[in-house]
Amino acid sequence: MDRADGSVRDTGILVFLEMTEGGICDVGLEILSHAADMAARAGIPLYAFLPDNRELAGYPVRTVYCASESLCDSEELQFLALKECVAACRPSILLIGSTFLGRRLGAQLAVEFGTGVTADCTALKLYDGECLLQTRPAFGGNVMADIITPDRRPQIATVRPGTYEKKMAGSGMRVPRIIIPMVSAGRREWVLERKRPEKEWGLQEYRTVLAVGRGLKKREDILLFQKLAGYLDAGLGCSRALVEKGWMSPRHQIGLSGNYIRPEVVITFGISGSAQFLAGLKSPKMMIAVNSDPKAPIFDMAHLPVCADLYETAEAFCGMFS
Repeated sequence: MDRADGSVRDTGILVFLEMTEGGICDVGLEILSHAADMAARAGIPLYAFLPDNRELAGYPVRTVYCASESLCDSEELQFLALKECVAACRPSILLIGSTFLGRRLGAQLAVEFGTGVTADCTALKLYDGECLLQTRPAFGGNVMADIITPDRRPQIATVRPGTYEKKMAGSGMRVPRIIIPMVSAGRREWVLERKRPEKEWGLQEYRTVLAVGRGLKKREDILLFQKLAGYLDAGLGCSRALVEKGWMSPRHQIGLSGNYIRPEVVITFGISGSAQFLAGLKSPKMMIAVNSDPKAPIFDMAHLPVCADLYETAEAFCGMFS
């Protein structure tokens, strides 16, 4: 009992583990891994919420809150269950993946609890106890803003996929569970039909990523690099410049205002290497950079800098496979 009125002080970190038919989404486990490090250093409890009646093993979580039934089909019920979970464990911090669902849940919970939410965070750090320093890009990625929520609890942040490394769970004991019973009375949404979408890999799922940038002369030239990406079984990404031109969609963008990726190999063509772009690359084991400008900043980061024409180099690569 830490408050003068006898109420319990809000403390600890709660992580929402979003689920699909394939299991727990990677972004939830990425956040959970980083939250475990923060909680251990601060000496505060770590909690998790699963919108299903499942076990969670091997993570240093004090308690996992589970729904009494699968809620993956209902955003409404996931919100209600997560609200009950927050009320039950009284976390100082609530962390959610920055997905379509996560952004919506974060906003709804911020309204529900009269607090704020920082969306699309790229870094989280504790200071002065349990105050959360939330960092996210602003003004189109040209500025990194540090945001705090000094007076309201919980402090809510959504975190971009790929921001942190997912650490494999150990073989430790299963985490103690608390079941949150769900009542569907008054429910406003029902699933009438399910259609499985065709699998479309995100850039985070590729071990090799090929990225193109401002050096491309025209939109049709992307076809050459799409062909090369196919030969390499690589994802095709781009810098912000091609998104602004309308040549590629934002889901292909790498950088502060795009995707955060952790490929084993990245090959860039015609990318100068701005800080905005490089911030989206999380320690690739091998970076090959092709640029005709010998002073391109990306050469300082590349393991294998190639000062050459990007078209000739791409054609030569394709010729190796044809």
